[in-house]
Amino acid sequence: MNNGFGSALDSFFSFERDGREFVAIPTSLDSKDLKNINVAKLKSREGFIVDSSSVHPWIIEGFTEKDGSVYFYGAYRSLSFITEEDIDFDFLNLLIKSFKDLKSEGYKTEVFSFNTIFLTEDKKLLFLPDTASNYITMYTAEAERLSLIYPWNSFQFDGDSEAAFIIASLIYRFICGEPAFSGESFEVIQRLIKQKNYRSPLIKEPRLLSDLAILLDKSFNGEANISEWEKLFNSLSSQTFTDSSITETEAEKIKLSEERKYYRLNKRNKTKEFLVWHKTKIIIIAISVAFASAFIIPVVSRALAPPVTVGMTPVEVVNLYYESFNTVESEKMTDCVIKKVGKDDIRQVNTITVITRARMAYEGSSSLVSFDDWNGDGRPELSYGALLWGINVTKVEKLKNSDSFAVYYEKWISSEPEDEDLESERPPIIESIKLKDIVHLSPKKDYWVIDDIERMEEE
Repeated sequence: MNNGFGSALDSFFSFERDGREFVAIPTSLDSKDLKNINVAKLKSREGFIVDSSSVHPWIIEGFTEKDGSVYFYGAYRSLSFITEEDIDFDFLNLLIKSFKDLKSEGYKTEVFSFNTIFLTEDKKLLFLPDTASNYITMYTAEAERLSLIYPWNSFQFDGDSEAAFIIASLIYRFICGEPAFSGESFEVIQRLIKQKNYRSPLIKEPRLLSDLAILLDKSFNGEANISEWEKLFNSLSSQTFTDSSITETEAEKIKLSEERKYYRLNKRNKTKEFLVWHKTKIIIIAISVAFASAFIIPVVSRALAPPVTVGMTPVEVVNLYYESFNTVESEKMTDCVIKKVGKDDIRQVNTITVITRARMAYEGSSSLVSFDDWNGDGRPELSYGALLWGINVTKVEKLKNSDSFAVYYEKWISSEPEDEDLESERPPIIESIKLKDIVHLSPKKDYWVIDDIERMEEE
């Protein structure tokens, strides 16, 4: 059976034994999994049936098998899976009350899942005992977890904060018709939750009550609790989540504003997946060889060709190496060095190439501003989202009695303001660092190569 949230569990069924009627609840287990079940522990824990005014214990009394599948069973109740159509104001209100009441009973589960909470025929909620819930969750297929479990649990908060997150995720689903956080894997969903990267519900419903929108955001940040949700729902006498006094014009403005904020948030998060900026140092994230190779000349073909430095003097090799920072040409830098010399510099240039081409793919513009162009224009304020990159070589000095040079230069970078107000378009922060490199060269066949770079920071 599919409950609209991706459950592939079989249906409930009833049976009689020793003059009593029982309901058999489908699980994710099959016969071979029975050896892993602690039956005594399974029977010792209480589940609960909750309505608007009471909480009643309900226990698992055993398990049975049918067609190779395992079912837990207990005292008969007519049960059904929670479907998309069931999630409405009354359901959400009852779930909030249930979470609060069950907390006082000491009840908790590892995770919230649509495979472990059911509706009775009289619209009460049955919460399986935590041991039973954990068994079912443990054996749920990964593909089902993507819709039944992962979008509704943060796996980052505890207690009341986690319960508030679950409530918020279901309310968001009710308002917007889709989860706030979804993706093709657990890792993708977790990353979105950590980034708080979700479309504002005001995009779908611009008339949404401001108190509700604020509490949704607090819950997704792990800063809310169940009592706040209970208080909010108690104040909604009309059982509606919208403010009818907001005009069509006002609603359109709210929607456009939230769309811009989401676009900027999503853009910033995508950029941060490539780069992490910290003060004046740039930390380059690991780029897989397979991905980077899509943007650089294959190593094999380059190895077969003579280096571009053939016939150059030592100082010309040095100049080419540093010029390649600004032209973003890692191939030329590689030709200038031997072995692993300059590997961090080359990795940075390769990453800048990847970032700019990725930006071009999803934004239509690389937003890269070279230092030479920026400097030539008088160093103006950068526009929102621009990425400044490059160096300014101030002096190249040959050292006496050696094939070595001292290179004095400034490295320039830009970063987005931390804790940026997404409603504004503040320009990037521009930073620079003064460096001095001692560059050593040696002859190799008919060309010169850089065989060592000693780097130090200048005051």
